[in-house]
Amino acid sequence: MLIIVAILQKFYFGTTYKPGLNAATAFFFIYILVWGAFLDNTTYVYVPEIWPTHLRSHGAAIAYVAYHSVAIAITSPAALAFAQIGYKYYFVFVALCVSGSTFIWFQFPETAGLTLEEVGAKFGDEIEVTFEDALAHEMQQVDTDTRIEEFKED
Repeated sequence: MLIIVAILQKFYFGTTYKPGLNAATAFFFIYILVWGAFLDNTTYVYVPEIWPTHLRSHGAAIAYVAYHSVAIAITSPAALAFAQIGYKYYFVFVALCVSGSTFIWFQFPETAGLTLEEVGAKFGDEIEVTFEDALAHEMQQVDTDTRIEEFKED
């Protein structure tokens, strides 16, 4: 989407062609909306969840400091960069998104549909009891209790 913003700015920035300028502005705001709704908030949701409870606040603090430090580092030179290279500065952000997405795709474990124990195993924890074993034990216990009650009634 940011590539579309860059292309529209390449052709229409500095012109008086209203539809092109309006499209560039609209795509920019749509990009900001999508970024804020889906990408920006993962720092505040995902990072605390991957740390063990006793380290969660420290890990989250380190991640937030890193996040905001990088944000300052890539946005501080924005005014100068836009003055010097114009729309091409958007490709810095495109490259960051592509590299970050690639890293996440290959390095972050998928945890959808897993129990907490299975998620822990993906992060190196040893599973003491699996859900299936606990369920089988519970079913056996219920079956035994039912037989005892039936025996008492007879």
